[in-house]
Amino acid sequence: MANAEAPEQAPGELRPAEIHYAESAEEAERRSRKYRAQNIDLDPFPDIRPALLSSEHIKAYVRETGMIFPFHEDPSRLKSASYEVNAGGRFIRWDEDGKKVVVPIKKDKTFTLPPNSISFVQIESYFRLPQYIAVRFNLRITHVHRGILLGTGPLVDPGFHGNLLVPLHNLTSDEYIIRGDEGLIWVEFTKTSHEATEARVAGAPEFAFDRTEARKNDQLPEYYFDRASKNRPIRSSIPLVVAKAREQAEAAASAAKRAEWTNRIFVGAGVLAIAGMIVGLFSLLGGVNANVTATHSLIATVSTNATHAASDAKRAQDDVKDLRTQIQSSNTQRSADEFQQLRAQLESTRAQVEALKAEVERLGNQVRTHP
Repeated sequence: MANAEAPEQAPGELRPAEIHYAESAEEAERRSRKYRAQNIDLDPFPDIRPALLSSEHIKAYVRETGMIFPFHEDPSRLKSASYEVNAGGRFIRWDEDGKKVVVPIKKDKTFTLPPNSISFVQIESYFRLPQYIAVRFNLRITHVHRGILLGTGPLVDPGFHGNLLVPLHNLTSDEYIIRGDEGLIWVEFTKTSHEATEARVAGAPEFAFDRTEARKNDQLPEYYFDRASKNRPIRSSIPLVVAKAREQAEAAASAAKRAEWTNRIFVGAGVLAIAGMIVGLFSLLGGVNANVTATHSLIATVSTNATHAASDAKRAQDDVKDLRTQIQSSNTQRSADEFQQLRAQLESTRAQVEALKAEVERLGNQVRTHP
């Protein structure tokens, strides 16, 4: 690294180290500006080599440069090479109608990830990264064991200032509830090979290395599932969605088939009913015709007209028989035009029947008036 002297620092003089963590956002910003004065990137700990920072080096840089605020030096939140950060700020998602839903995140409240959804969550800490430190973050392993997903290892570039927005995927079939005071992500810090200017500090407190807890070693999968969700089933929503879609498709196909058969039945029954009515009517007319023929010996004129009527009725019966044959041999899926033609034929036949019926009534009146 370069050995140029830091601004406002006399030759041979070491900058006094910060003893405590910043207690306000304003104080964290002041410390951050101190190490990027006049566009010069200053490194208070040039002896820390470019690598993934361990816990004692994370604490040193946080205290000196204000690169995270707020920061909690809690054994439960600081591992050997990462730091746990809670959700904070806002919870954002879009509902099924495309409406944006924004919920403020409070420590004593919860927010819910709907099944099979993607949501965005801000985190509590504000980052002020030096130009030589990058950040990666991953979802807290408890959430992973419960079926929540996060994009693998998103990189936050050196020099970033701001709050992170974390995308969360709930691909399970159940709602997922997160508390506002619950750890959300684990952050790791990497010192890059960027050659910053040395700005050594004096009097920095010593920090002990935070070792990984031995109880987490050599555990079976059930141990992690039990800690995460008391071994409750973790089910993907995808098979359920596919099964429901298949069920709906089968129901729609069945309904379409029933509708098709219903249509066929109604069409066939309607045509056959009309034909049956015509056949029955002609049967009745046949009986009347027989009576008329019996009176032929009494009235020659009436007999002649009755004979003509019988002949016409016989032809009508033949027409009906032909129609029935056509109906039985025709495809029930005939087009609308064919059905209209058939209906027109039936209407014509009905008109002939009505005319014959009127003629028979007239002949009957003559028979009654000439006994």
